[in-house]
Amino acid sequence: MLMQTRDNYGCDAIVPSCGPKGKCCDRHDACFKQHRCRANSWGWSWIPGAALFDPCARCNKAVFICVTTLFLWPGPSECCGIGNCGQHRPRKKSSRNSARLPFKVNI
Repeated sequence: MLMQTRDNYGCDAIVPSCGPKGKCCDRHDACFKQHRCRANSWGWSWIPGAALFDPCARCNKAVFICVTTLFLWPGPSECCGIGNCGQHRPRKKSSRNSARLPFKVNI
C-alpha cells in the first residue's frame, strides 16, 4: 500500500522512514500537527497560490520539495532510533464533552 489511512510514526507513503529522506516525513507530521491539518489537504495543495493562504498546503509542498530535491538528505526518521516506525500515532480524544453547557438544561 502506498498511502496509509491513518498517521503512523515515520513515513506514511512511498518514502522509506529509515532512508536518507525519512526526516522529511517527521517535519511534515510536525507541521500537520501544528496546523491541525488532515490528509484531504493534499487535494488542494497543488492549486496555484494555495500555499500563500493555507498552512496545510505549505506543509505538503515542503515535504514534496524535501523528498524530491536531489541534494537534500536530512537523514532517517526519528522512529528508526525509537523502533516504532509504522505504528499508529494515538488519535486525539474527541472533544464532544467540551461542547456541552456547564449547566443542566431542563426542557
